[in-house]
Amino acid sequence: MANAENLTPHRFTAGDGRAVESGRRGGLASAEAKRERRTLREVAEAFRDLPPPKWARTVAGVACETYGAAAVAGMFAEAAKGNPTAYRALIETLGEIDTAPRVDVSSPLILGMIPADKVEAANAAKRRREEEDARERRGH
Repeated sequence: MANAENLTPHRFTAGDGRAVESGRRGGLASAEAKRERRTLREVAEAFRDLPPPKWARTVAGVACETYGAAAVAGMFAEAAKGNPTAYRALIETLGEIDTAPRVDVSSPLILGMIPADKVEAANAAKRRREEEDARERRGH
């Protein structure tokens, strides 16, 4: 527990230029990382439309003209084998589900971590949010 004996003072004091410099360096590094991610995305988008080498033009018995088609054929093949990760990636690609993480509020109930009345209240709140979202979508 924190007390006067084990606390250490922070490194920077008011008016100290080191804090400003550290923040500036962090901002520059963040901008560089964003540029790199954007560049990787652009490369991936460019490759998606390129023809693959001859040895990779047939995936799971399907002739593929582009890397994108080969990737989708591979996802279908893996999903058909029962791979749930490939299936989820496939239906996300198809736009049938969104990629937002979902929280299952009933799992803690099964584990006995949360009382049943709290879980029911959370489920009711979730239903209300979903109804509000549906009304909002209909209204626009």
